[in-house]
Amino acid sequence: METANRFFRKYFLSTAAILGLFLILNVVLIFGVLLTASKNSTDPQIPIHYIGEHIIMEPTGIVTSDDTVKQILHEKKAWAMMLNDHGKVIWQEALPEKLPREYTASQIARFSRWYLEDYPVFVQEHSAGLLVIGCEPNSIVKYSFTVDPHYISTTLTGVILVVSINLLLMLILFWHNTRKIEKAVIPILHGIDTMAQGHPVSLTEKGELAEINAELNRAGSQMIKKDLARAEWINGVSHDIRTPLSIMLGYAGEIEDDGHLSDTVRSQAGIIRKQGEKLRRLIVDLNLTSKLEYSMQPLNKEKIYPVELVRQVISDFLNNGTDEKYDFNLKRMLCL
Repeated sequence: METANRFFRKYFLSTAAILGLFLILNVVLIFGVLLTASKNSTDPQIPIHYIGEHIIMEPTGIVTSDDTVKQILHEKKAWAMMLNDHGKVIWQEALPEKLPREYTASQIARFSRWYLEDYPVFVQEHSAGLLVIGCEPNSIVKYSFTVDPHYISTTLTGVILVVSINLLLMLILFWHNTRKIEKAVIPILHGIDTMAQGHPVSLTEKGELAEINAELNRAGSQMIKKDLARAEWINGVSHDIRTPLSIMLGYAGEIEDDGHLSDTVRSQAGIIRKQGEKLRRLIVDLNLTSKLEYSMQPLNKEKIYPVELVRQVISDFLNNGTDEKYDFNLKRMLCL
């Protein structure tokens, strides 16, 4: 059963590793998507400070700009204007015709952070006034967030906690399912091991693997029935052979002891009796083997001397009427 436990531990650890790999892969994919989106998107930032450096107010009060400003605004598809302290436009570049040329303080306060009508705008203070640069509608999305630092720390902690709880819950659920499968499979493995040892099995036929348990029970029952049938057949054959064998040994013994018969006949009768006795011992051994297989006979250990065993084998050959042209020599050798 240690092999099964080791298998389930390895299965659980490999699944945990797969979950970790899955998490890492998702993080990599998310960063990859963000990086791809960043590379494929245009830079929405307008170099307003750089543009302001190329806008000059002459001593006469006239505001002028060089070609660099026109080039940047053309590339960004943007427009620009300069407002004085009274909200009037004193300089412009590509300013749409529909936009006003004079603004109140409240209007300037509203569009300075967000939009001027549908145009997202950027503003910067300039020596000549207020520099306003606008972009095409829907080209830039502007948001303004005001967040408490405690909110950010709490949110990050909450996200980490939620992810950790989800991972822990997944591992717990998987461990629970693994233990459930283990409890269902281990009795089956134990039953197979019991059957291999020749013992009957009795598994509970319920649960998800009830059909497998039932098949094992039937297979074990059939195996026991076959073994019992074989043992009964051996006992029956042994019993049927004993009676005619006893009669045969009796008559062979009488012929061997009859002094009126020739030596040849008596010798042949002796051979028949010895072979019959050997057959009887084989039948006894066959019954003993069957009993030992089912633990019905205690095991008695005896010492066997190889030299004596070989001598008995040669004696049996000599006493069974072996032709005299064969010679048997027994040599005792000392093995170091």
